[in-house]
Amino acid sequence: VDRLSCGTEYEFRVAEECVDSNANSPQSAASTPVATTRGGTCVERAGAPTAIALLDATTSTLDLSWAPGSVGDCLFSRWEIARRAQDETDWSSPLACSLGTTRLASRCVASGLRSNTKYAFRIREVCEEPAASSDWATTDSSFATRMLPAQSPEKVQADSAGTTWLGVGWDVPELNDCTFVEYSVQARPAGVGGAQWSALDGCSMLRSVCRP
Repeated sequence: VDRLSCGTEYEFRVAEECVDSNANSPQSAASTPVATTRGGTCVERAGAPTAIALLDATTSTLDLSWAPGSVGDCLFSRWEIARRAQDETDWSSPLACSLGTTRLASRCVASGLRSNTKYAFRIREVCEEPAASSDWATTDSSFATRMLPAQSPEKVQADSAGTTWLGVGWDVPELNDCTFVEYSVQARPAGVGGAQWSALDGCSMLRSVCRP
């Protein structure tokens, strides 16, 4: 008997059919159930992962977790993960990702990412039998890395002086993800224990140096 569904249990019964249907036999008792096998393209696929969540973020990493879907006929091989930045159209894979080696180790620390950038992710379970691998599960919303702060100004020094004022200059730092507004300049008397830093009245809306 062929053209049956794979991985399905069947039972059978048989009757004799005659030229004169009045002579047909009754149906036999049903056989013991027996199932067709699975294999090849006949498999129950693993369910797509669910509950993709962001656990933590830094300027260059995103820590993700998810829940495995149904097992189906899958013999777990690995998790496959791809990411796409907000300004990209194509998925990038493989992703620099620290992954567990078991099905229940469903967590990834994606590294090598750009700061202050939103990323979408998709995840699927890859099985030893490719036909049993799950569909992709894609995040509903993007996950963002943290901003990379501006570097501190360097070589801060006074380059001119008067009786009640000092001209202060410095090297312009890397701004990174900072949208620059102004420099904030503070001063305190040197060598005075417990002296507090305070903003200078003559230094506001600064772009490069402070000269009252």
